[in-house]
Amino acid sequence: MADTHIAQVRVSNQTGCKIDAIVVRHRFGDDPEEVLSWGNGVEDGAASEPKAVTYKTGFGAMTSFDWWTVTWIGNDAFCSSSSTWYNCVVDFLSQEATFVASLAGSALGHVLTNDDSAKSKMAQSGTALLVVCMGVVMGSMLGRQSKADYKEFMLKSEDARDGVTITICKDRIEFRANSGSAKASFKAATIPPDVKNEFKERLLA
Repeated sequence: MADTHIAQVRVSNQTGCKIDAIVVRHRFGDDPEEVLSWGNGVEDGAASEPKAVTYKTGFGAMTSFDWWTVTWIGNDAFCSSSSTWYNCVVDFLSQEATFVASLAGSALGHVLTNDDSAKSKMAQSGTALLVVCMGVVMGSMLGRQSKADYKEFMLKSEDARDGVTITICKDRIEFRANSGSAKASFKAATIPPDVKNEFKERLLA
């Protein structure tokens, strides 16, 4: 029979700038996914408060593994180890740029007003609407994530003692525990500063 353990997870920020929000997703085997979020972010050079994940070892769990994704917003960029999340955001940003430019310069905009500030507000409203739509899309995309989106980092019984540290560096993600370590890559997409808060809300939702 498998033994169940609890490990505390901390995120260390070594990116050179503040991280505004972080979400770590952990899945052991076919168990339900655990979502750890830090909505206040982490200052550069600091570590987050710990949050718990559960996993199993021993007979009955020998063919199951620990899978992880790490996603964050910092320095006006959306970063993720998950290709599904990254591609979703890149597709959204491409559509957002086209839509907002069209809305701001549309014939309707010229008919309604010649005030540039009003047109800017129209564009911002269009962006906000698209961010809400992005939230719906991102929610559906999560259900489509494959194992290829996750980094395998197997926990052992001794890792329950000191937990797991996930270090976000400028060019990689590092996982460390008593039993070993691993590295993962990530991709980053620049996001407009005026909608960063909306992105943060969608990430943490």
